[in-house]
Amino acid sequence: MRRLSAIPAKLSQRQAFRTMSQEYKPDHSLLRTQHSNPFINPTMSLSCNAVSNPSFETGTLSPWHAPINVATITNGSTSYSGNYYLNLQTAVGNRGNTISQGLRHLKRHTQYKFSVQAQLPSPSGSEYCSVYVYIGRNATVGKIASAQLFHPGEWMEVAGNWVPRREQDVLSVVAACDSEDSSVTGNVLLDEIVFAPVDCYGLE
Repeated sequence: MRRLSAIPAKLSQRQAFRTMSQEYKPDHSLLRTQHSNPFINPTMSLSCNAVSNPSFETGTLSPWHAPINVATITNGSTSYSGNYYLNLQTAVGNRGNTISQGLRHLKRHTQYKFSVQAQLPSPSGSEYCSVYVYIGRNATVGKIASAQLFHPGEWMEVAGNWVPRREQDVLSVVAACDSEDSSVTGNVLLDEIVFAPVDCYGLE
């Protein structure tokens, strides 16, 4: 299996994703706006999930931000939960595109669990796709989770843990696909994005 062709093979996975995510930087002005949305994981309290519009059940992208014309909210049975999901188009050259959202009222020094459902759609012209999640300005230092998607048509949970250092920050989810023809783009489906204290899951 080839590595991301736009990145030298000698780079580590961490370095590769760092290079991938540099194409689009999160907009930290997002911290100035607060949205609320009731569509969150039903197994936890409504106040637990720090992410707004986590399953895109509003039918719109807001308050998520993305480069123009790469993030499409889609209604259909493909969704992991609810009626909607996000179809994120990746960039040419086997590079990534990013969605990001400003988070507020985080509990400092408290362990949070992150999870997102991701899918390589079927059929797919990509050999595989990658999802990389980080918080803050630095994709390496702020890494929360990463995974590679090899099985088209199957939802996969990408999960990790994080302890916030500040009460406000920016969450970014990067998707990239690898294909023989680096001039084409790929797609990754995303749904049910959760960033919540572990005590909301009864894990403490």
